[in-house]
Amino acid sequence: MIMFERIPSKLLLAGEYSVLYGGKALAEPYVSRSGHLTLDQDLSPDLNPLLREYLGYLKKEAPAWQSLVEFDFESLETHINNGLNLATNIPLGYGLGSSGVFCVALIKAFGRIKISELESDYLAKLKFLLGRMEDFFHKPSSGLDPLVSFVNQPILLKDKSDKSIETVEKVEHKFGLVDTKVARSTAHFVGIFKNKMENQEFKMAFENLLVINNELIANILGQHQDKVKATMYELSTWQLSYMQEMIPTDFLSNWKKQLAEGKDFYKINGAGGGGYIMQWLD
Repeated sequence: MIMFERIPSKLLLAGEYSVLYGGKALAEPYVSRSGHLTLDQDLSPDLNPLLREYLGYLKKEAPAWQSLVEFDFESLETHINNGLNLATNIPLGYGLGSSGVFCVALIKAFGRIKISELESDYLAKLKFLLGRMEDFFHKPSSGLDPLVSFVNQPILLKDKSDKSIETVEKVEHKFGLVDTKVARSTAHFVGIFKNKMENQEFKMAFENLLVINNELIANILGQHQDKVKATMYELSTWQLSYMQEMIPTDFLSNWKKQLAEGKDFYKINGAGGGGYIMQWLD
């Protein structure tokens, strides 16, 4: 009998969008929101139809990953026919990595990972594999969200090279989540951002974002709270100036107010556009 493991969601403390273009990222598990597979058919929403559709995606794409993982498709299909579902308290479209949890729950129950933890690029290969699994939901996936959920440890991504991913100790921080009450599509806002990157002026401004983002991560890891506050101000200001599409309209005035008052700054969470936004609490 397969035991279905509870999978934590994730918080991306820093690295929204920059992670897709070679910037650093820092993320940690968020155990208060999690999900697990179940045969309980009385769940809302009912994700069994999505599991059936995803099975078709795996059968088509998985042969390209055969050196990394082997799936038990027969067992997965049998469980889907018997009402396999995903029980979760993670709000969909809120930036907590719900699609990553979906992927990790499946691979832990029905996949056999062929990568050895002793390999120097173990985390990089795992990130690549999980990213390709998550491409079903929004492409391209960096693979960071499901990686954090899989290892259940904070992850620091330094750059795009295979040996630049490492687990780190959990750090104390003052980030809180604010519910915008607006669900959004990750793929939609990733598409908006990719279009913005076609603009040369925005692309040049993005280079400054990479610097701010990397400083923020260094300050969080160094536990320099005053410096974190200063770089959060810079990040919040940059996002207001260049990524206003990713800020829910109802929060724009308060976003500006917090910057003017010099405290409790906001930043987008994940793709932005709704869901949760993050706030640095003084």
